[in-house]
Amino acid sequence: MILKLSNNLPELFADAEKALKLYERISLSNLAPALNELRYAGHHILETVNANDDAERQGHELRAAEHCERARFDAKEATIVTLLECIADLRSLGISGEEMRKFIPEWDTLIDQASAARSLLERSGNAQEAQDSQAMDDAIACLMDFRDRILAAESDVLSLRDQHEEERRKINEYNLAEKARAEDEANWAKERKEDRRYVASMLLSIAGIVLGVFGLFASVYGIFLTYKAC
Repeated sequence: MILKLSNNLPELFADAEKALKLYERISLSNLAPALNELRYAGHHILETVNANDDAERQGHELRAAEHCERARFDAKEATIVTLLECIADLRSLGISGEEMRKFIPEWDTLIDQASAARSLLERSGNAQEAQDSQAMDDAIACLMDFRDRILAAESDVLSLRDQHEEERRKINEYNLAEKARAEDEANWAKERKEDRRYVASMLLSIAGIVLGVFGLFASVYGIFLTYKAC
């Protein structure tokens, strides 16, 4: 028996497979949902062979078409998410927009496109519709171009990142050294102050002893004069 599928099911299956192959260009992760949907579609396509009547066959074809649509959407969604993560990883390196424009002159425009793609995902409940599907295709095309530019500038960006980290390391070392120097000066000042207090206390003690001796001599001399006068 030759299996003949009605409607546009073969085209839907091919579109879903095409979306999966596009995603395979950038990653092999997060493919499970789309692959499962395509597997379910294949199952229903095979079930059309064993259908007892046209109504049952059409039911399997309808479910196969729904799974193809979902597989295509899941693949496109995973593609956009992965490309946005690639851009987020680049932005997490701490390179300013001004610096990035040296490597990617269209940086601001590409960032706006990435933001638009993120917004598209947030409202993609009806992304299976043709208009939304085309919007996702356009977003993927822009993000793929952005990714290609990132890969081309990656070595320069990482070199600049390493330079910034080295500068931060030197600044931290300088700040730590300055903090240690300030603490040492504070300790020395405290020690000098304590030394001055000690010396002052010693001088006061000696002065007290001297005055006491003079007082004693004066008392003895007074007694002597009194005794002599008598």
